[in-house]
Amino acid sequence: MYKSLRQMTITFVSWFDMNVIMATEVGERTKLLLLQNVEQSLRIQTGSIARQALFWILLGKR
Repeated sequence: MYKSLRQMTITFVSWFDMNVIMATEVGERTKLLLLQNVEQSLRIQTGSIARQALFWILLGKR
């Protein structure tokens, strides 16, 4: 499970980087909407572990 979770995280990080760059160009409001959608889909898939990773990624982007 750890290996598949790690692979999913790597895929998610590269996908998330593209979306953050796009949303930053459009504006903060769009980024907030994007993050809410991402967080909802993550809550369904993996729960709190992936949400923690999401917020760590966000902290790195600011």
